[in-house]
Amino acid sequence: MAPGYVRLRPDIHRLRLGVDDYDGSLFAQATFPVPHHQLNGRVPYEMRDWSLGHRLSRPFPELEEPDLHDGGSQAAYLVTGDLRIPVKGKFPYISPEAPVAEVKEALEEIVRYLNEELAPKVDAALGVEGSRW
Repeated sequence: MAPGYVRLRPDIHRLRLGVDDYDGSLFAQATFPVPHHQLNGRVPYEMRDWSLGHRLSRPFPELEEPDLHDGGSQAAYLVTGDLRIPVKGKFPYISPEAPVAEVKEALEEIVRYLNEELAPKVDAALGVEGSRW
């Protein structure tokens, strides 16, 4: 849909809905950067980490890959998390020929589900204060 109908939080790099190759079940998966401080001090201080992006939105800051050509340390240890949750038959099949209104309604249902079920788990994984699994 153009212009973009759904916007991702800046701290989530990728979001996808998919079908498990093993059992055919539906899932939703968020991919997001995991800053070093979430790794309990196991990464040497001199290793580069994710950098704050240009958009300093709160409470979800945009994180970008560091510039490795600025004269600093050339090593960067960039960790990403993939958090996957089952989607338990929530969404009906939408035909490619379906009216736009029907597609938008289905998309709103998907977004609502992801905001309720996936987003809080991403927050918990990132250590957002007050979040729970």
